[in-house]
Amino acid sequence: MQVIHQVEVQRKGGPCAAYPSSCIVRDLLNEAGLLKPFEPLKVLDLTYGQGIFYYSIRSRVRVYAFDIRLLNWIVKPYMFYEKSCEHWKRVGLESEAFDLVVVDPPFSPYNRGWEKRGHYRDNGSIALCMYEALKASEHFNVPLLVHFFWKTIPYGYRVIAETWFQGWSRLSKMPRPTWFGILERG
Repeated sequence: MQVIHQVEVQRKGGPCAAYPSSCIVRDLLNEAGLLKPFEPLKVLDLTYGQGIFYYSIRSRVRVYAFDIRLLNWIVKPYMFYEKSCEHWKRVGLESEAFDLVVVDPPFSPYNRGWEKRGHYRDNGSIALCMYEALKASEHFNVPLLVHFFWKTIPYGYRVIAETWFQGWSRLSKMPRPTWFGILERG
């Protein structure tokens, strides 16, 4: 298991210093061959949060975002739906063509995930987020980017790019690395 530490990513400077997870996502998308020059990546993000994942590629991505609550955005999405993740099929997106589905459920009660988006306790769950992301990935026949605290490979999917990320800051000490993976059916 290869683990990338936050400090290693931040040493790259620029957007990686400010938002290291955005560089993890960028590097995975490059490894999977999903970032192409002069073509914006069209993303359906079912757990948008603040949009930190897109900071280092903000000029190369068009994000259709779902979240139950509007947070202070780091990257403004192309379209935002203040709805739970299962509403993606009810807002007229079924005929759209996406390149990627993203899910990053707020899985940890010990860092800012639950604290910032505690609304998921009442209005959804990790299982719902994952289930809807799988359905959307299958519907649009596109890869799925997952960020979770353990390696999660649903039946019928395979990993095309992955890494473990060990985050650390004064405010948030993650005792274990988290997993980033891009999956596709097959």
